[in-house]
Amino acid sequence: MTLSFKQKLFATMATLSLSTAAMGSVAVFAETFTASSKTPVTLKQAQEKALADAKTGQVTGYSQDTKNGKTTFEVTILDGQNEVEYDIDAQTGDILKTKKEDLSKDKEDKQLIGAKPQIDLAKAESLIKEKYPKLSLEELNLGVEEDTLVYEISGKDGDKEIEATLNATTGVFDKKDDQKDHENDHNDGESDHDDKESEKD
Repeated sequence: MTLSFKQKLFATMATLSLSTAAMGSVAVFAETFTASSKTPVTLKQAQEKALADAKTGQVTGYSQDTKNGKTTFEVTILDGQNEVEYDIDAQTGDILKTKKEDLSKDKEDKQLIGAKPQIDLAKAESLIKEKYPKLSLEELNLGVEEDTLVYEISGKDGDKEIEATLNATTGVFDKKDDQKDHENDHNDGESDHDDKESEKD
């Protein structure tokens, strides 16, 4: 079937409109994904920089720190029996310093050697996002607690400081932050009780 000039023009315009809409969706997603860092270098780029320098190993954690207006990423790589921490400038992507630790020298840290947790870093991030949708994640690192592989988590959810651990085998969170809230409520209750007794006196 031969299309007229008007039909061809309309089809071309429709295709361009769909393409523009699709690009807009990608741009919005990318902006949303990187907005929390607000730095020229993204966390993903910092991880790639560390891996390129290490040549072998896997990323098992990271943190973001801002001091005097300068932001740095700390990327942790597990390579055999060594754990290497990279401090990377979030403005330039330069490696500022590295710190290597021999895990075989510590009884608890030995459990990290060759560790392959059932919950990998990407899955851990996904679970954290589900539990704390508004959390601004500041630190996520694989470690050992009471002979168990866990991800140590810290960040801010609005004005609330969140510190928790995620079991790297079961995907279960601890109740540390909930207990703090409960303790605060309990203390508030005791204060109210004391105030009432004072009023009676």
